Amino acid sequence: MQENKMCFITCLNDEVLYEECVLYIKSLMVPEHFEVELIAIRDASSLTEGYNRAMVQSNAKYKIYLHQDTLIINKRFIFDVIELFSKYPTLGMMGVIGAKKLPENAVWWLARERFGKVYDSGRNEMKALEAKEVKGDYQAVEAVDGLIIMTQYDIPWREDKFKGWHMYDISQAMEFKRHGFEVGVPKQEHIWCIHDCGPIGMEGYEEQQSILIEEYSVELSDQNCTLDQFDEKFSFPRRQENITELNYSKEDLTKIYSNYTVNNGVFVSKDSPNINYSDGSEQYLMSVFSKTDSNCDLYKFIKDWSSKYHLTPVRNNILDVIEEVLNTNGKVLELGGGMGAATSWLAKKFNEVDVVEGSLPRALANSLRNKQNNNVQIFVDDLLKLRFPRNEYDLVTLIGVLEYIPFYSDSLNHKQTCIRFLQGVAGHLGNEGVLLLAIENKLGAKYFSGCVEDHNGSLFSGLHGYPDPSAITFSRQELIEILNMSGFSNIQFYHCFPDYKLPKTIMREDSNMYNRNLSNISRGMFEDWSNKREFLMHDALLLESLSDAHLLHEFSNSFLVLCSKNDGVNLKNVPLITKYYNNEALKEEFHHKIQFNLQETQSPSYISRIPLKSSLFKYEIGDYEYELSDEEWFSGRSLSLEAYRCALKQDDSQSLLRLIGEVYSALMEQYGFPNTDPRDFRYVDGKALDFCFNNLIRTQDNRIIFVDRKWRYKGNITGDYVIFRSLLALYREAHPFIVEENAADFILPLMIKIFPHYTKNRMITQFKKEFGFWSTINKESVNETEFSSHLFDKTLNYQNEVLKKLLIN
Repeated sequence: MQENKMCFITCLNDEVLYEECVLYIKSLMVPEHFEVELIAIRDASSLTEGYNRAMVQSNAKYKIYLHQDTLIINKRFIFDVIELFSKYPTLGMMGVIGAKKLPENAVWWLARERFGKVYDSGRNEMKALEAKEVKGDYQAVEAVDGLIIMTQYDIPWREDKFKGWHMYDISQAMEFKRHGFEVGVPKQEHIWCIHDCGPIGMEGYEEQQSILIEEYSVELSDQNCTLDQFDEKFSFPRRQENITELNYSKEDLTKIYSNYTVNNGVFVSKDSPNINYSDGSEQYLMSVFSKTDSNCDLYKFIKDWSSKYHLTPVRNNILDVIEEVLNTNGKVLELGGGMGAATSWLAKKFNEVDVVEGSLPRALANSLRNKQNNNVQIFVDDLLKLRFPRNEYDLVTLIGVLEYIPFYSDSLNHKQTCIRFLQGVAGHLGNEGVLLLAIENKLGAKYFSGCVEDHNGSLFSGLHGYPDPSAITFSRQELIEILNMSGFSNIQFYHCFPDYKLPKTIMREDSNMYNRNLSNISRGMFEDWSNKREFLMHDALLLESLSDAHLLHEFSNSFLVLCSKNDGVNLKNVPLITKYYNNEALKEEFHHKIQFNLQETQSPSYISRIPLKSSLFKYEIGDYEYELSDEEWFSGRSLSLEAYRCALKQDDSQSLLRLIGEVYSALMEQYGFPNTDPRDFRYVDGKALDFCFNNLIRTQDNRIIFVDRKWRYKGNITGDYVIFRSLLALYREAHPFIVEENAADFILPLMIKIFPHYTKNRMITQFKKEFGFWSTINKESVNETEFSSHLFDKTLNYQNEVLKKLLIN
């Protein structure tokens, strides 16, 4: 996208009105070296269709969708919009007036809290329509009026649903929020716009309103109900009614009935009824769970980081990886059950599950999520009281909980507080019982490379010893000390990347782990959902250096720790490394895991590929074939690491060009055909579709080995397309360290140097082919034409250089 360009888009049927609209646009102040574009759609079948058509025509980063009767009177409009969007990258869409919370009928002007202002003639007289004043730079809202909509990202308008002239604006706001962006109303010192619309025609309004309410039923549920209104809104399972059918002892039942009352089917402590802990998603997720069952794909309900955290299937990879060492016939105590992501998995695997959660809203959400699991009982209580429903359990889980124990305690001795708490937990474990602990590493590599501390959003907070009040984490050595002093002598660490919350790679700590090259356990950059990270170093290259120094186990981003008081309990799974490919956007038939199995005998180590959602190892889908198969685990380094280093070198891409040339020669040697396409590009076998940096290993004797060959194209493809795919992946995984601000500008010059007859049109065709492939394997279509990497997505050094140039000029 072109950063210094703004496009004004209008669907029109009145040339006179549009002419006046354009006059006001042309009178706006324009920043130096900035381009203004106008697109008029005169034959739109609907606003969504017209806006989509114009959106793909323009490469402007900033797009303004406005009615033909909207007049922009704020002369600094372009400056103000750019300033807000640049300052707030998560602010995706703005309007001049809107509703903080939509009512269930989706009529924004009937909302209780409205913000913004506009001159409006909707009632046959021009007057200022003023809602609440915006206090900060902008007010986050659920919807804005479509008289003018400002965006800094392209998200398709829902022309599949909204084929008229109403509700398109509310829908687009919902779509931006589903994609994780905020919608806002800016602060206006003086009114920005005149909407000279006159009385509005309402033909087709109710039909479009019904469509919107059905499509966004979850988002429109009342998220502002109080705790005492929950029972009226949601149908909670009466799970306390089946408690006597579970294997509680008489002593346990007496304790439960004496310490707890029943609230909407969950047991609530009489003296600790609720801890005020929330991420703001509780009531939204209650609404989701009330309308879904355990077999429902929750992907469509993910709208931001909070909902992703609670709904993605990736959460349970830390449980799947150690399932083989757990006694699934036993009883489980889940401490800090949250909204049930782990509870659902535990309920399917274990006979009986008790959940103790400090927050009543979260416990109620968990109850709704697990309404079909009769082996689950949920208790609301203060964890620090160590008051658990049963005296003995086979498994106790503490997933993302231990770091909050000192925070909610009055003690200033954090380690001692954790030891006392864990001693109490150990007292409720049977002789062969296991404690499962998941927590971030205070010395995690990602904190050195520029990610903020997960619990307080500050750079280097944990590395500095948490100078401000916060949940706190520990280093590996500190955890070992705490666990030993709590009575756990048998301790097994697993190391999670990018972290335990959304783990894609999990490595078992082993005395022989460094006998293999572990440098390719992670690729690309670690995600930081706070959008505050700095790119100080490339994460994968940092992990490579730590692995070479045999220090990776001390600096892994997160720990999964299994502990027992009994040294005879096996806490080791079989694979040394397990990689998961099951992100929520990928179609479930392609969810699988890869196990790296280290053989201690003379037999070669091997890699197993196992489907997660199906027993099928092979699929055909369109022009592609997909097959999971086992293979030898070759010792060597991923060429992606070499490519990352080449991207960092200041040698005018010469190192990268040599590497690409080497890969192309190997590609042709192993899979090439002598014949060419009409543009004189050589064909290769479709089996070489994934012959890219990430799937190529350089062995110690300098051979290039092609691994992970699960995808194949049914026909032949050209070698330049395979190289294009490598460069596109490289840009996505190393863009902060690459000067070019979009993938096309990075790829095209390199491709021309390798293939002198390569053209921009050919690259565009290959982008479309690649996005078509991604759309085939993902749940949603991919519509982008290029990948962009803006100024604040670059390294701190790059940002400083740009700032220096601006100051000099």
